[in-house]
Amino acid sequence: MSDSDFIAARQERWRVAHNSLDADKLMSLMTDDCDYSDHGHYPFPISPSLSPHLMFAGLGVAHIDGASLRALAESVFSSVSQLGFETVSVNGTKEFTAWEWTAKGTVKKEIPGVPYAVGQEFEARGCSLFWWDMESGGEKIKVLAEYSKFL
Repeated sequence: MSDSDFIAARQERWRVAHNSLDADKLMSLMTDDCDYSDHGHYPFPISPSLSPHLMFAGLGVAHIDGASLRALAESVFSSVSQLGFETVSVNGTKEFTAWEWTAKGTVKKEIPGVPYAVGQEFEARGCSLFWWDMESGGEKIKVLAEYSKFL
């Protein structure tokens, strides 16, 4: 398999896991010691145990660990339905990739800071930067930083 085929197939596994709204599937692609940041423009309620200095109103979260990422995924996934990420482009190497995407879905539960009401459809565009763990053969994400905007 060529590097570009490997990168495309690996990114597709992430996209499918994200669209499944299943935190276990998503977390199976992360290392145990992952580092996740969402520099988007919306705060999600994550966990009462999360240190307040890790939440930035209007900026998302920075440098959270796997347990906090799982809580974030569960919160987001329980608040939306019909979530669909589509790949615009993916570029990079086996060690690092940049994934440009669009996402659409429907808000099914109020999300503080999100400018959509329950029942409304939303659309977002973003770019996610992935640093892949080469000890896992490049199959798991060690660091992920996301940047997005609602349209």
